Amino acid sequence: MTTQTLAYQPCDQCGSALDEQQRYCVVCGANRRHPGDPVARYLSAARRPRAAAAAPAVAPRTDGRWIAAAFALLPVAAAIGVLAGRGNSDVVAALRAQKAPVVQIGSGPAGTAGTAATAPAATIASDFTLARGFVVKLSTLPASGTGAAAVAAAKRSAKAKGATAVGLINPGDFSLTPSSGGAYLLYSGQFTTRAAAAKALTKLEKAFPAAAVVAVGKAAGATRAAPAAARVSTGSSPPTAKQKAQGAKVVQEIQRSKGSGYVQQQRNLPDTIVVP
Repeated sequence: MTTQTLAYQPCDQCGSALDEQQRYCVVCGANRRHPGDPVARYLSAARRPRAAAAAPAVAPRTDGRWIAAAFALLPVAAAIGVLAGRGNSDVVAALRAQKAPVVQIGSGPAGTAGTAATAPAATIASDFTLARGFVVKLSTLPASGTGAAAVAAAKRSAKAKGATAVGLINPGDFSLTPSSGGAYLLYSGQFTTRAAAAKALTKLEKAFPAAAVVAVGKAAGATRAAPAAARVSTGSSPPTAKQKAQGAKVVQEIQRSKGSGYVQQQRNLPDTIVVP
């Protein structure tokens, strides 16, 4: 029995076995141009070890378009950096110019910012215009921390409850009997007799449970003079044109004055007013 050994040629690219007449490798698809030429097979066999040994590792392919785009955007990035630098310099300058707030924590020593924060409000002048008399007490307001806005709100509230001629007395300007204990006195009406004040009290007791008649006099040690009552000229001689003009001006000023301005205006009235 005779055994026939088949001879196969290796592929030039991948080394797979090929038939003598096979034109293409079924593994890698390489083309054999001259499968029947012994010279070509020899050269192919001689070239195969070198090609296998020198075959380099396949490196990942890099798309050149991204690199070109990155280089094209470099000027834009530089311009953005310049603008950001300028903006940051403006922000830094603004922060440096801003003053840091002063925060007082705890109780500071005397004369510090903590003392200034608790300073009392400005003193409010009295609305009472008589040298002495009587008023109907409606309520009291603490002298410390009470401002003009709080006084105005208290007056509006009292008027809404039915009180008329509502005013305020500063205990530093007048003596009060009974005393208000150093607090501002919110009152209704100015009366020359206690009987008139008591009559007004009966109309206010229901809306103001703490209402009472209070006598108002000159404050002890007061340096200012009480408002003087103006006298109207009733003499037999007719008033002059100048006196009439002065009297008309005084009356207009009285009508325009309000609050503390009214009080100050009453203090500066002349002894005689000619009413035209």
